[in-house]
Amino acid sequence: MKTSELKSEISMLQLEKESIEKRIIKDKNELSKINTSINTYTQELANRAKKRKKPLDVTCHALVRFFERVSGLDIDNCKKMVLPENVRKQIEALGDGTYPVSNDQNNSFRVVVENNQVVTVII
Repeated sequence: MKTSELKSEISMLQLEKESIEKRIIKDKNELSKINTSINTYTQELANRAKKRKKPLDVTCHALVRFFERVSGLDIDNCKKMVLPENVRKQIEALGDGTYPVSNDQNNSFRVVVENNQVVTVII
């Protein structure tokens, strides 16, 4: 190979080397972005997992349905015991507040009414 051919070959190889080096820099930048995204998503998954780690619980609604459907408790009858007709009439006349209740089982308690709903029972 002639000297001029060798010099030409060296020039071409140097151009190819520079092109590869530029692609490597571009690929390293892209790789860095991908790694950043992976870290961000991994952290998000960890945060979501921490939020789900709260203790398993049973809602009040589920308890009511259990008593009704599994234990056979008559929920409508319970509502009548909590809110007998005489107390219902007082609430309809007076509105929100706390009302004493005495039922047939000789139980005495109070109901708290807010926005036309019994929200709690106090002994």
